[in-house]
Amino acid sequence: MFDLLVGERSRGHDTICLPARWRRPPIRCSVHRGRPTAAERELLVTTKVGVARTGPDGEWRLDGRPAVLRDQVEQALRRLRVERIELLRLHRIDPETPLADQLGTLRELRDEGKVGRIGLSEVTGDELDRARRIVDVASVQNRYNLLDREHEPVPAACEAAGIAFLPSRPVAWGEPGQRSEVAAVAAEAGATPSRIALAWLLGHSPVVLPIPGTARIAHLEENLAAEGVELSPAQRELARRPLREPGRRNGAVAPRRGSGRHG
Repeated sequence: MFDLLVGERSRGHDTICLPARWRRPPIRCSVHRGRPTAAERELLVTTKVGVARTGPDGEWRLDGRPAVLRDQVEQALRRLRVERIELLRLHRIDPETPLADQLGTLRELRDEGKVGRIGLSEVTGDELDRARRIVDVASVQNRYNLLDREHEPVPAACEAAGIAFLPSRPVAWGEPGQRSEVAAVAAEAGATPSRIALAWLLGHSPVVLPIPGTARIAHLEENLAAEGVELSPAQRELARRPLREPGRRNGAVAPRRGSGRHG
């Protein structure tokens, strides 16, 4: 898989997203096997912090306390075998820890050279404004796709500020193929519905960088092929018609620290 990613770097794809899998035994992820090649040196490795176990029952909770964030960064540095995490993202804002404490800790880690850039996840426009008063924000990862545009104002705010916007779940778990509008555009363009969903995002704004997840190389290559799909204005308009109920959320969010059962 790493050889494939290095190969994709030569084709212009230079980001590896490696969320920390804290629930598993320690993972040894080596970005460099021996002396890194020129392509390997240009890869950007990113991970997240801010979710931690709260008890022996295995549940996860948002936890943005400074000591927890620092410990998770140190663990990530060891496991990734790097001296600096080029893009560190806060998994969610922990409502039980002052925002200044959470982002202040990440800023300190950046100043210490352990973090290159700081990103946020699942934030509102107001939260992004507040965060930018505390620290420079390089990226925002929010749930956003053709069928789920709850965070519509955030991509616009990111574009205005020159912040990278990383739509998570960009193909809505395959649901676009079940929607007549997207299916019609896919048939007309000679592409799969998932590829249309990614192409729509890529043409949405120059700061948009979709991050579709995959466990198969063939699926990864299928996603990358979306770059070659050019949608006409009419196709973009047809595909973007509101397709989901306002306020409906797709996917679970980690509970707040202190809620739920503790062993």
